[in-house]
Amino acid sequence: MGEVELTSAHIGGQLDCTGGQFSNPNDIALNADGLTVDAGMFCRKGFLATGEVHLLGAHIRGQLDCTGGHFANSGGVALTADELTIDGSLLCREGFSATGEVRLLGAHIGGVLDCMGGQFSNPDGSALNLWGATVAGPLHMAPAVLQGILDLTAAKTSSYHDDPAFWPYTLRLDRFVYDAIEGASTTERLEWLRRNQRGYSPQIYEQLAAVYRRTGHDEDARRILIAKQRRRFAQGNLAGKLGGFLLDCTVGYGYRTWLALVWLAGLLALGTYLFGYAYRGDLTPASKTNVPPPFQSFSTPSISSSPSPVSTSVTAG
Repeated sequence: MGEVELTSAHIGGQLDCTGGQFSNPNDIALNADGLTVDAGMFCRKGFLATGEVHLLGAHIRGQLDCTGGHFANSGGVALTADELTIDGSLLCREGFSATGEVRLLGAHIGGVLDCMGGQFSNPDGSALNLWGATVAGPLHMAPAVLQGILDLTAAKTSSYHDDPAFWPYTLRLDRFVYDAIEGASTTERLEWLRRNQRGYSPQIYEQLAAVYRRTGHDEDARRILIAKQRRRFAQGNLAGKLGGFLLDCTVGYGYRTWLALVWLAGLLALGTYLFGYAYRGDLTPASKTNVPPPFQSFSTPSISSSPSPVSTSVTAG
């Protein structure tokens, strides 16, 4: 009972806290700021920390395995690991639970961040905060249960994996960068973007479209960019909304220019019908000295209206 302090400690091998229990409610239970571990650190099944766990600026040269571990600091921060460096992977899966925020601001993870099967609960704030974090390998968020915000602001990862079935949480996606994305259809990804807590952001649409384009899904990329423009114009005044509607219908905001040909063909057909069939008279008044040619619609051949020359013969008697 009370704080266990490992501040700036250097451990030449592994640090195995599996089965360990640390208790200091509403305060720091395990303080390992600046810790260096030359191998892995394990907080696996049976590990229980009641109170905050600190790993600020720590360096773990192996992996940090929290599989089945429990971190509890309700209403506060369960794990503070800002600027943490892990040369291997961070595993928060298969029975891992955190009651309170898990903070990894500016963390550097050299392998995978695997949250499959983990549970993160902080309903009044961020459940998992990866603001500015870098994950060299994949980021797996399915199936993970989050009650609270998933903050991916300015985070970077090689690939992002999730599942729409586990999307009840709110997202922060501004400046989130990834090289590949899996787990949902294009339509579902549009809903994913709409969950961004801070509303419309051009970058989150452009990032997703760039990934689709890079993998050869050009039509999906166009759908994302059109959705971006629709949301952009929807936030304007009435004139802007009308202008956006016209751009959407006519040329798809420039991403479906072939629509202009459809409109031109339709207008040509309508004009041909109206002038060639519905109105058969001449469009200009006639006079004895000026007889205009009859109007020719697109579908009727042009017939010359010039008077035929009259041949006159004179016979000498």
